[in-house]
Amino acid sequence: MFAHQVIDDISKQYYHHDEGYQKEIWLLLPAIKKSQCFHIEDIDSTLNSVKHDKKGMLFIDNAPFLKLPYKVCWFDSVLHDENFSKFGCLIFYVAEHILSTILFVFLKPHKKWMLLPIEYIFNTEKDFTASQLKKIFPCTEPPRMLSSSGGFTKMLIKALVPMANEEINSFANLGRKYLTAVENMILLLNCKNIETEKIIAPESLNKKRRKAGKQELFDYHVLNVVVPSKKSDYREATTPLSHNRVHLCRGHFKEYTAEHPLFGHYTGLFWWQPHVRGQNKDGIVMKDYNVRPN
Repeated sequence: MFAHQVIDDISKQYYHHDEGYQKEIWLLLPAIKKSQCFHIEDIDSTLNSVKHDKKGMLFIDNAPFLKLPYKVCWFDSVLHDENFSKFGCLIFYVAEHILSTILFVFLKPHKKWMLLPIEYIFNTEKDFTASQLKKIFPCTEPPRMLSSSGGFTKMLIKALVPMANEEINSFANLGRKYLTAVENMILLLNCKNIETEKIIAPESLNKKRRKAGKQELFDYHVLNVVVPSKKSDYREATTPLSHNRVHLCRGHFKEYTAEHPLFGHYTGLFWWQPHVRGQNKDGIVMKDYNVRPN
């Protein structure tokens, strides 16, 4: 939904006089044009409703379910942030199991898109090898980031332009929230009960944009949750939830295995919508976990 804005905006902007920076921008624009676009209207509400059982490395802990449906993808969404109102992410395979992600944010005060001048590179299968690092950093000394196993770490941050380590870390921290959003979008795409609806850009609007010399609107995909037809699902042996006070169960991912399939048949990753559980005879548990008596 926002990819055409990024191309139009960044094509006519000059953030720095550094030629290297401009070169990186112009190399990215063709990649955005050929990407498959996915949109979630409000990623903040999705992130706030998702329950994260694990706090680990982005794109690593959930690697088995982080498969892109296309070689080059674009993800974007609306934000509720003091400084940024929208974000976009170009993500593509550098090689098998190696993902590259580059982030863009829309600056509220300046009303324009900005490229975060760093590249996050993930090896979702194993640690990077020395030969892989030479390909990723062909003109510079590869970073000396070793994992506990003695190999190079599974996640690398590459500056798109020369900058100090403090600046690289600052941009890396800024982008972490948006990478979390992208990871959740990809997880949703890999859920068995998520379908994508393709929205075709109106030709009449694109005709006007072509005449005006603007980037055409892109077709994009919207993610839709397919609600299971049965109410029951596999649960571990626990105290019945109907005995609990009324509380909000956050949306979360569930993995069903061959040992414990969903409805006795289905395996894989599923998305469970936020919902209310329990009875109100003992009070209601609010979002902040306080109890309000009847």
